[in-house]
Amino acid sequence: MNLQEVSPDINHDTFCDSVEKAFTRKWDAGAGINKRTLSVEELEKVPKIMEIYNKSKDREWVFGETPSFSNSLEKKFDWALVDVQFNVEKGLIAKGQCFSDCLVPPYIDAINEILATGTIPYSVDGIKLLCNQLRDKFSDDDANEMNQTLKGKYTSELEEWLIKEI
Repeated sequence: MNLQEVSPDINHDTFCDSVEKAFTRKWDAGAGINKRTLSVEELEKVPKIMEIYNKSKDREWVFGETPSFSNSLEKKFDWALVDVQFNVEKGLIAKGQCFSDCLVPPYIDAINEILATGTIPYSVDGIKLLCNQLRDKFSDDDANEMNQTLKGKYTSELEEWLIKEI
């Protein structure tokens, strides 16, 4: 689940603070917790920490260990109501579908074609990739005013919203 669904004000800092407090509640036996922030140089001197760090930044671990989940997002833009549904497996959008009342059905069809590839990561970079591919689909006729609107306004707004939501 997205934690913002139950705590809309949550962010990285508040999450870390909560984890720290829970750790302290569990492990503080009255003697206090010895807590300090280590510098990168200090961390690099501890082989086990570096092993864990290097493993956790590996793409295969990040995406290979991610549990499967689904997410449904909906937003009313001034140009359409958009409902995007994602089924995510190993960090990739295995199946995605966009529903909309957009008056330009080829635009929604193009989104669905890209989502159907199963190659888009469920990440900020993945959303940027999806939107760049979407822009490419409407670049054949740059003189066409509608294509300019689809590539510009529609896709930029879609990209900004999806990045914020995921």
